[in-house]
Amino acid sequence: MDEVIGRLVGDVGVDRVAAETGVGIILDFLVKEGPADKMRLLLAKLPGAEPLMQKAARESWRGRNWRDRRRHTRSRAICLSTNVITATLLRD
Repeated sequence: MDEVIGRLVGDVGVDRVAAETGVGIILDFLVKEGPADKMRLLLAKLPGAEPLMQKAARESWRGRNWRDRRRHTRSRAICLSTNVITATLLRD
């Protein structure tokens, strides 16, 4: 996960917290909506994914002001995280 987060921070320019939150949100969504067997395989290939998912879940419970400040950054991070995760997984 450090590689994915590092690429988002370095290549895209989002801050580390936004990158971690975006990746965590995406992974959490996939775990909830995707096939359980495939998601177990995906998470096995992504060490550190579980803590990011837990952190994203905690962050989503923060107050409205936090969400307002992060809305644009989070949306951008989610889109970019999806691309980076896909590219990283396709490389293997």
